[in-house]
Amino acid sequence: MLKLLLWALPLLANLLHAAPRPAEQRVGIVGGREASESEWPWQVSLRLKFSYWMHCCGGSLIHPQWVLTAAHCVGPHIQSPEHFRVQLREQHLYYQDQLLPVNRIIVHPNYYSAEDGADIALLELEDPVNVSSHVQPVSLPPAMETFPSGTPCWVTGWGNIDKDGM
Repeated sequence: MLKLLLWALPLLANLLHAAPRPAEQRVGIVGGREASESEWPWQVSLRLKFSYWMHCCGGSLIHPQWVLTAAHCVGPHIQSPEHFRVQLREQHLYYQDQLLPVNRIIVHPNYYSAEDGADIALLELEDPVNVSSHVQPVSLPPAMETFPSGTPCWVTGWGNIDKDGM
């Protein structure tokens, strides 16, 4: 399984290598809606150790023992896995936390900065998670599937759904 994941990492990074907009044109996600409790069962919160386990990034469960996230969330100088924890499918941050330890971090070998592309990393959890109706690996389309420009998509994560609260 690890060989398959390591083989897929460069392929996934190629999908993410679109050139970013200049900084002055970037727009954060504003508004949105609160998701129902089991709507995105692969969404995880990546936590970094400060005085408490603070949410730093989102990620996606891609296998019962693997999480896909952005390399900039664990870098630029890759930190030790014990500095990170993963919270599975939690509707509201810091509510009933059950943090899972990370065993290993694998960053795309061509990652240098988010602007340069290859901004992708894998986190191996210490133990596989129990798959349920609330926790499932992400469902992906077939590898050869293509999507025309303008195809609607979703971006998931935690944020402020109040447009005026930013």
